[in-house]
Amino acid sequence: MQIVPHSIVLVLLGDRVSSGYSVTQRAIGNWSLDPVAVRDLFARALLLGLRLVALYMAYQVLMAVLKPDSLPTISRAGIGGGDWARRVTDPLIPPVC
Repeated sequence: MQIVPHSIVLVLLGDRVSSGYSVTQRAIGNWSLDPVAVRDLFARALLLGLRLVALYMAYQVLMAVLKPDSLPTISRAGIGGGDWARRVTDPLIPPVC
């Protein structure tokens, strides 16, 4: 599952939706079409993706407040050293790529 969609998916989706929309509108007799723009799909997908990220973050904060024992812990020895920073940043690299 992807949170913020990649561009090729939206370009292909925009092409298919636009084609299907124009065929359907012509079939019912509407000849003045408003095309489905790929930039509109990008804007909506980005906003929905960011909303989903915010909900995931809110869930993590809520779980940290309500059930702190259910979350992974970091030992106090690892907080001051470079090991802690690496353990925090390593899981963030794959989703960004």
